[in-house]
Amino acid sequence: MQVIPGEEYRRVRDSYVKDFMNNRNGDFTDAYMKSLDRQVVVGTPLMAEESDTKTLATTLNNEADVKAAVAQGIVAFMGHGNPEGYDYYGGNIRYLQLEDYLRAINPNYYVGTVDMDETYAEDVLAHIGGGIYDFEVGDMGYRQNYGEPNQSKKAQLFVLMSIAGDHAHNDMADDEDDESWYSLFNAAGIETAAYETNFTEACWKKYKSGEEYIPGLAERSAVRKLWMNHTRQAIAKLGTDEALSTPTTAPEE
Repeated sequence: MQVIPGEEYRRVRDSYVKDFMNNRNGDFTDAYMKSLDRQVVVGTPLMAEESDTKTLATTLNNEADVKAAVAQGIVAFMGHGNPEGYDYYGGNIRYLQLEDYLRAINPNYYVGTVDMDETYAEDVLAHIGGGIYDFEVGDMGYRQNYGEPNQSKKAQLFVLMSIAGDHAHNDMADDEDDESWYSLFNAAGIETAAYETNFTEACWKKYKSGEEYIPGLAERSAVRKLWMNHTRQAIAKLGTDEALSTPTTAPEE
């Protein structure tokens, strides 16, 4: 829920927080609710708006390890995504928009997910093969032009999630799982790495330079600043009618 305004984020904002603030279950007295003075605010995810995806693309491209990897070959980011039936308000569109902005910087960039239709590892491999693809996200259509086949035979995988947990180490990096991103990319003839050895902001105190590591987005200080900016913007809404609001996922004009 920290990356896109998808299912889990919308549930927190629209169900739990609004139910509480509106006392929909009648759990609290009028005096208690008045004492809150609307002092509850919901911050926004990393890619709340399309403009956020452009900022994130620039931020990721400026990361030393990412910049070094994309200069040598393919860089594929693995996000989480939502199954389309749970894709509240088209939140998945942010992954496609991020990919567009990244590829405007360098066509070696690709973005996929573990749960969004047509962006699985096998789909990313198809996109690496070039061509034009049409996506349906919520009630929005989106076309991606991947151009000519990417001839690179080397790739680095990065996780597009706040932490590198189960999905990163198993769905993405497991060399014993034939269906992991690592295995599928290598089976396709692309020399692929899922771990890296030159990440300088690792959160593990015992981590040593040169050891294999998968960094989550929240370990990148430049990315954390983007989340912090959203938190500051949310705090500024305290005590106002906008306290419970969040940007929509409708395309910006």
